[in-house]
Amino acid sequence: MQDEVLSKAIELLAKGSPYDAEAYEFALEAMKNAFGEWNAKEPAGTKMPSSQLVVALQRLASERFGKCAAATFNLWGVTRWQDFAEIASRMQEAKILPSALLEFNQDDFKSRGVLDDVFPET
Repeated sequence: MQDEVLSKAIELLAKGSPYDAEAYEFALEAMKNAFGEWNAKEPAGTKMPSSQLVVALQRLASERFGKCAAATFNLWGVTRWQDFAEIASRMQEAKILPSALLEFNQDDFKSRGVLDDVFPET
């Protein structure tokens, strides 16, 4: 039931956004992975810095899409790291968990550059 509610919330967020629902679902999965790792080594309730989310996004993208990650993200409307910052921010504003436990900092995403630099297709 909870997955259904999350799916509907993500659909609603995506409707008023330049990003496809897949981008939100991907970000949520990366968040869950990052929080799992964070909570295993930090005290319960400690907010996770968004730099950890950036690492989790990059790792999941590499595992799932490899060199095609940037092309896949482009199909979803995500062309730069700051787009993921916007997605995370929207999810946090909508109180979609676990983003409520995220210590959000735009600068963690700004310094990453464009996606093609991180995930070259050649």
